[in-house]
Amino acid sequence: MATDIFVTGGSYNAATGVLTLTDNDGVTPDITINLQDLKIVVTAASNSVAFTGTGEASSALVADLIVDPLAGNLLAVTAAGVKVDPAGVTALATVDVQDAFGVHLFTAFV
Repeated sequence: MATDIFVTGGSYNAATGVLTLTDNDGVTPDITINLQDLKIVVTAASNSVAFTGTGEASSALVADLIVDPLAGNLLAVTAAGVKVDPAGVTALATVDVQDAFGVHLFTAFV
C-alpha cells in the first residue's frame, strides 16, 4: 500500500506573490502557486469615472474622471487635478443690480 503524501510546510514570497508548498516524501516536486494570478479586480465604469487597465503589473488600473466638456462648466482638469474655476464662479455669482428703469446701481456678488 502506498504511503500518503501530505503537505508538511510552505512559504510565501511577498515580492513575487508565489506560495510554495512542500510535502512529506521529499521526492515529489514542490507545488508553487502564483497567488497574483488568482486576484480579481472588479470595476464598473460610470458617467463620472472611466476605468482602463486590468490591475495587473503590466496594465495598471487607472480611474479617469469624466468632466462634461459643455462650455461654462465650472470644473477644470489640470495636471494637478480637478478644480473649480474661480473666474467661472465669479461670473455666475456676479449680478448687475438695476433700478426699475434699467439703470445700473451696483454690482453684487451673491
